[in-house]
Amino acid sequence: MRTKTRYVFLITIAILLFLITCSEVWNNSIDDEVSERTALNTRQETSSEEENKPAAASKNSGPVPVLIVSYMRSGSTFTADVITSYPSSYYLFEPMKVTVEKLAKNSTIELINGTRISRYNANALAADFLQSWLTCKFDGQDKEAVVKLIGTRSTTPFKICLRKGKSNKNETVLQTCLKILQKQCESSKIRLVKEIRVGMRTTIAILLKKVPGLKVVHLLRDQRPRLLSAEKTPLMLHLTLQKTAKMECADASDNLAVQKELQQQYPGQLETLLYERLAENPILISKRIFDFLHLPFTAMSIEKIQSMTSSTHEVPCPFCTSKKDSAKTAHAWRTRKSSNFVKIKMIEEECEDIQTNLGYIPLKNMDELRNASFNLRINIPLTSDVL
Repeated sequence: MRTKTRYVFLITIAILLFLITCSEVWNNSIDDEVSERTALNTRQETSSEEENKPAAASKNSGPVPVLIVSYMRSGSTFTADVITSYPSSYYLFEPMKVTVEKLAKNSTIELINGTRISRYNANALAADFLQSWLTCKFDGQDKEAVVKLIGTRSTTPFKICLRKGKSNKNETVLQTCLKILQKQCESSKIRLVKEIRVGMRTTIAILLKKVPGLKVVHLLRDQRPRLLSAEKTPLMLHLTLQKTAKMECADASDNLAVQKELQQQYPGQLETLLYERLAENPILISKRIFDFLHLPFTAMSIEKIQSMTSSTHEVPCPFCTSKKDSAKTAHAWRTRKSSNFVKIKMIEEECEDIQTNLGYIPLKNMDELRNASFNLRINIPLTSDVL
């Protein structure tokens, strides 16, 4: 009897264990199915959200190649100082000056690697040289242009090295010094080139295909103060103010028209900047410039820009454009006794197209010129969308 009872008890226990095991398997199966469905739904929802939400603004992790395309006496040096307020900036001041003169004359060009070029497409070669400056690849660069680089914080160590070597023609010295320049270029976070001798239609259209992520800042200014100031430079000794105005304003208009086309092909890579807007609101517009470059607007940059634009005294610095008041500096031409109203009206006539496109208002008389409360610029569809 006891044996039978024990047998029944063991069978009962076995059945209970079997039922418990089956229950766990069933529950796990249901849980797995629910988990899979939940995961699938989550993936589908996430995918849908990712498709519908706007792309996040990208941040530049590597060096940012930047080209300022401008014109003589347009505030390009001031603009370059603003951009190079960013830590670890590499800046070249008009490195194409020597090269452009050669290209215009179809002269033979000797490269750093020893090659001599006498037959070439000037626009394509200009783009190649600019690409070289922006990507730190100097082997195929115009040798004379490299040796004659204008001094900036970035190029000064290179220039000092050449002077210590005592001979620019010594290839060993040049190659040694080039390593200094190349190291500075390669270690930088911004590679900035400022040029006043390149065109959108000819050179920039080619360059955008060659330099991935290139940012182009098209800097423009009211043509009246720009040309009145340029008249005093050696470059205008052989041209009348009227001829210069006609030629340069036509170039500016063409550049602006081509820029609109390029902005369609390269969205987010080209922007227009008006010098007066930067001078009047340096911190606000500087922030927009850095947003365009996808770089943070650092406290260091803010401090440097404030010291440049609102310092209580002029700072003797060969690389700076520090002014007591940047807005006052931008509009100083309106109060100068030397301002010639006849010349101003002539510039307005020759530059009517570009002035109208940028919202600059023609003057009726000298009273409007002298009246500081009379705004010489209005917002139009184009300028409402500039930096």
